[in-house]
Amino acid sequence: MMDSLKPLVVPKYLNGIECWDKPKSITSLQKREIYNYLHSVRNAYPPASEIYIKARIATLLSHYFQATTNSDINQMVGTDWIDCLAVFPNECIKEAVNWWRDNETKKPTPANIRKLAIKSFGIIEWERIERLKECYKLPIVDSENELKENEVIIRTAQTKRRVSRLTKLAMKPKQNWTNWEHKFFRVMGARCKNQ
Repeated sequence: MMDSLKPLVVPKYLNGIECWDKPKSITSLQKREIYNYLHSVRNAYPPASEIYIKARIATLLSHYFQATTNSDINQMVGTDWIDCLAVFPNECIKEAVNWWRDNETKKPTPANIRKLAIKSFGIIEWERIERLKECYKLPIVDSENELKENEVIIRTAQTKRRVSRLTKLAMKPKQNWTNWEHKFFRVMGARCKNQ
């Protein structure tokens, strides 16, 4: 995690009790860093697919007595499990299910497996990610320097996109150019000769 994000998520301790003070706002630079961090976490720990979750839970629940129920009810129960576990990677769900199967004798609820999956993922890391998600929703307040810096970044990105687009156009065979492209390169060619 970047050092600039740590003050946003680190809890304070008052009389031994953990307290997190949600900030009132964030800067656009912090928002960009939060987005990049959450994106990297999602890439590092991709969420489990619905099929995987259904298969793991069906296997786990098959060890316990189940009264015959309507298929619609089974579908809704499956949706509940998916809602609770869809954000976790396969490994966390697998570890949680295996732990429950090996250590408990009662039938699990989605909350039981979710708690174990959070524990498997790492409680501290899970809390950081949840706090960053909350911070990402906050309003942006920028200082003048950051506004100028963001403007330069945006202009640079726009220039890179334009150059990339024009390079691709220049690579096209001339017979495939549109009228606009012919005019553009005639004007640009004239400007380059004049300089």
